[in-house]
Amino acid sequence: MNITYKSNDHVFRAIEEKAKELVDDFALVEELDASPKVSDRYQRCRDELSGQFATTLNFLNEYDDFFSMNENSQVLNVSAGISASSLALALTGASVTSLEFALSYGKVARVLTEFGRAHLKQKGIFVGNISFTDSVFTTKIPYPEQSFDLVFCSNVLEKVKKPSEFIQELSRITKPGGAIIVRQRFSLAPNILRRDPHYGLPLVAVLPKSLRKIIGTKLREENWPMTHAHLRNWISKAPDLQIEKWSAANYGRWPVWKSYTAASVISLKKTSR
Repeated sequence: MNITYKSNDHVFRAIEEKAKELVDDFALVEELDASPKVSDRYQRCRDELSGQFATTLNFLNEYDDFFSMNENSQVLNVSAGISASSLALALTGASVTSLEFALSYGKVARVLTEFGRAHLKQKGIFVGNISFTDSVFTTKIPYPEQSFDLVFCSNVLEKVKKPSEFIQELSRITKPGGAIIVRQRFSLAPNILRRDPHYGLPLVAVLPKSLRKIIGTKLREENWPMTHAHLRNWISKAPDLQIEKWSAANYGRWPVWKSYTAASVISLKKTSR
């Protein structure tokens, strides 16, 4: 991957600005929280959604030694959101399928992708094909076995009722020798305890289901991995997956927690058996 955000920021910035505009127009943040548009909560959510293009592109350059994508490759982006990340994945030349479980996000994704493809083509930058699948959020993934060379799964597992079975599904749809990239945060991390990334509330990630119902109907029944060991246990239930690389983020003031709860990128390889 030889396309970096920094070297093309004058081109790519237009995609982020369009993403921010669409988040506002479709009121995506208000679906989670009735925060006014001037609030810090609103701005954080808006910036995170619009910044997916840059963060995914930076990730691809950091991990380009782990997988090789070309125009013949098939990539699945799980819970793709507004598909800014799918646009970045398509810069490899691969065909990308955006799987999204929220209809409103799927609508924004189609508009943003159409804009992004046209904008990049005008600038002489090739983008692979991007298709869309809207689905109900269940453990089962609606694709045949061995469909994809790369599966990209960013901060999804806490939304799934049976995460270990979901990881087995990711393995099922990955081709032998293919890769699965899992980006994941953990419920016992200090920053997640202080402020849940979905709701902006403290301690939500560790609340039992009974208390969630008392607090309000907007709280999903999430299943966060508590620590790295917890996630490793889920992965071990898929015997044909091997952990190739585990990169944990720096924790600054909380170095003691890094080995246990730091947000991580996990690279998995599916064995060829």
